[in-house]
Amino acid sequence: MRFSTQQEGWFAVGTAIAAGIVSYWDERAAIILAIIALVIIALHEFAKRGNRSIRDATQARTEQKEENKETIMNLFNGRREITNDDVEFLLRVSDSTATNYLQELEDEGRIEQLGTTGRHVRYRKR
Repeated sequence: MRFSTQQEGWFAVGTAIAAGIVSYWDERAAIILAIIALVIIALHEFAKRGNRSIRDATQARTEQKEENKETIMNLFNGRREITNDDVEFLLRVSDSTATNYLQELEDEGRIEQLGTTGRHVRYRKR
């Protein structure tokens, strides 16, 4: 395992503290402090990897969302108008998720809503 300069610095600090304590306590205390320093380094590395995993998951979710919106737009190839139910069935998503997708497409100016509430709402491609 390679250590970064910052990690080597933390290890050096831990080692220096441990060396100072050896003069007052026994070797067991020095070993415990060295282990604590290594745990701190490991936790730091784990935290960095965790942030990267969250970032990767967020990016994957964003890509899936864009792909789903393109699938909705492709639904217009065979139809003049679509409904929220069409999107629910096509993507196998909840009513609220379908509504969110359609609202985003409307906000982007790609579709327009016809009707105001309930089953009479339809969407048309712009």
